[in-house]
Amino acid sequence: MSNAEIFFKVGLMGFSFILFAISAISYKRIKSQRLLFVTIAFSIFFVKGLLLTAGIFSESVGDMFNSSIEVIILDFVILIMLYLGIAKK
Repeated sequence: MSNAEIFFKVGLMGFSFILFAISAISYKRIKSQRLLFVTIAFSIFFVKGLLLTAGIFSESVGDMFNSSIEVIILDFVILIMLYLGIAKK
């Protein structure tokens, strides 16, 4: 595994956590259903980042999560939550 790959996996986890924290604080203040969907999307993105980062240290986790169907399903759910956060009236 290259240093760049490790950097981006850890960076993805950290940045998604920051976005999750900001959206969760905003949701707590405003109580908007739209922000709830965005918060859920960023929390799923953070979990994905955690799994990718865990794959750096544990080969079994990395192999389990590198199956493309799991990654595609997580990305699909994230996109649905972001769409609902933007398009929901």
